[in-house]
Amino acid sequence: MPIDMVRLPGREDVADGTLAFHFEKPVGFLYEAEQFADWTLIAPPHTDIEGNTRGFSLASAPCEQDLRSATRRRETACKRELKHLSDGTQLKPEAPYGSFTLHTTTAIPAVFLIGGGGSTPVGSMVLEATNKAPPRRQPSRAGRKWYPSQPDAHSYVMSSALAGHPAARARCRDQSIKG
Repeated sequence: MPIDMVRLPGREDVADGTLAFHFEKPVGFLYEAEQFADWTLIAPPHTDIEGNTRGFSLASAPCEQDLRSATRRRETACKRELKHLSDGTQLKPEAPYGSFTLHTTTAIPAVFLIGGGGSTPVGSMVLEATNKAPPRRQPSRAGRKWYPSQPDAHSYVMSSALAGHPAARARCRDQSIKG
């Protein structure tokens, strides 16, 4: 489904040097957890040789009502502009892309060893898998530990989902009720 433009209702700092963006999800937009989008800034005041488009993982699970992406702040013109966007700014997405998705054999546990930006795509997978039935077989208790380097909302969702905590399932369920 081609998407014209999406509005940015807001953004937030989620860890030291990391910014998350919340976008309105277009009606009928379908994707799988851990796909990504290319986001293009429209006529930014500053640009550089790298251009106005960046690819970011969709950090939100498909069951959620908004789209989220996150990025480390770097000193490129595009990322500086992203940092200073006003709420309500429109961006041009091209999506979804990518095939790094969770396997569908629920009898086999999914094991992730992640760090840094790797938590962004895996978070959407874990939240979506937690929301779907039938539940996946749980790995051993030791395999469900989550040691975030910094406490933040994304780490909480990951740890809750990995532990099979009802709050993680409720996040998607509550979002679908609102829609």
